[in-house]
Amino acid sequence: LASLYVGLLTQIWLRNLGMGPLDELFDPLWVAIPVTLLVTALLSHGFNLIDGVNGLSSGVGLVGALGCSVIAFQVGAEAIGTIALILSAGIIGFMIFNFPFGWIFLGDTGAYLIGFVLAWLGITLVETTGAVSPWALILLFFWPLADVVFAVFRRLLSGRNMFEPDRLHLHSIVNRGLQVLARRYPGLERWRNPLTTLIL
Repeated sequence: LASLYVGLLTQIWLRNLGMGPLDELFDPLWVAIPVTLLVTALLSHGFNLIDGVNGLSSGVGLVGALGCSVIAFQVGAEAIGTIALILSAGIIGFMIFNFPFGWIFLGDTGAYLIGFVLAWLGITLVETTGAVSPWALILLFFWPLADVVFAVFRRLLSGRNMFEPDRLHLHSIVNRGLQVLARRYPGLERWRNPLTTLIL
């Protein structure tokens, strides 16, 4: 609903998916609107799914926001670049208290907010400048997008409910690996959470 509102307000819909001649298939509004809603939902959920250890979701969000800002300023989209920098500053302010020891957390609201804003910054960059490839944004946001897509396929292939949580995200696996390692090196235990983020 939030994405639908933004799209109706701005009349910006994702029609350019970087697929060459196939992009014409996404031009009609009845296709562009659901595709836009799907992409923004995927990225928002992706940031929520990778929010399992201190600094991972916010760190990926910071890299994404700074990357968006650099791209925006390169193509003359100063407004988008400035908004991305403001988001970066907010994320840095949060990370001071979240990484490495987790005094505060993003929670669903924070993770979804970062994903939602970045999704719309990316879509706006692609659709309004004509100079930014969608693939640049896909690479920039690869981690959360890949995590949500793999989570959906993993659950469907195993016959489980797509919306049920599991502990098979890559950050969960790395964290458990460090937990096993900490049995041999007990000093690792205190740093297991932030080390997971640094490894990823």
